[in-house]
Amino acid sequence: MSKKLFAIFNANKPPSPSSVVSVCTNVIDDTDPDDTLSSSQGSIATVESIKVPEPETCNLGTLLTGPARPVLEARNFKEICSLIAKHYPEFAEKFQNTTNYTSHAVQDELANLCAENIRHKIIKEIEDTKVFGIMCDEARYFKQEQMSLCVRYTVGLNIVERFLGFIDVSDKQDDESLSAHIFAYLTKNNMDTFHVVAQSYDGANVMSGKFNGVQAKIKNKFPYAVYTHCMAHRINLVVIDMCKYVKVNCNFL
Repeated sequence: MSKKLFAIFNANKPPSPSSVVSVCTNVIDDTDPDDTLSSSQGSIATVESIKVPEPETCNLGTLLTGPARPVLEARNFKEICSLIAKHYPEFAEKFQNTTNYTSHAVQDELANLCAENIRHKIIKEIEDTKVFGIMCDEARYFKQEQMSLCVRYTVGLNIVERFLGFIDVSDKQDDESLSAHIFAYLTKNNMDTFHVVAQSYDGANVMSGKFNGVQAKIKNKFPYAVYTHCMAHRINLVVIDMCKYVKVNCNFL
């Protein structure tokens, strides 16, 4: 008997996940001239039963965002309060009251208090040397025009950079107005008596102008404040020009 044994599957009607499929594991090769199937010399095809595992359900959302996560019922602040309440009964008693002081106004006040505390620590570190550099850049927020102010100073032999705060400059963005806002911010935080020895901005004329820019007005008050064109902005300009002339680079950025 020289025939192959095949496991035949119905292509139009695939088996259910829980069905059992019989697979022939031993196949008799009909090219063998001595192929004879008998009770004494023949090869008998052994059959094993293999259970097909159930396919895992998957959708496009799972592929793009990963496994589903529980949706938070409240904002981050209240979720943190709920977590703290699980471990501190006294806090839980206050948090579960009708008046629990979790309104937006209270949240803003807490954030401002934390920011003020961090700012105070930064200024204390600068007081040790009374020498620092300033870095400013535009930071637009919705319809409000803001300017971010960062400081660079030393703590021991280590150079550190710290974000100090945002300055609202929505009224005007000329050199006179911007420099006045910087002076007012330094005076407000008792930093006007320190020595500004460096300043770094972007390459816009209003900031980098040699005679009427913000850097010139800062230097009039702090003569040792050397201006440096921000290296990050320089690299950004280089990349933009490179993409204009070498189009193939756009595929790698």
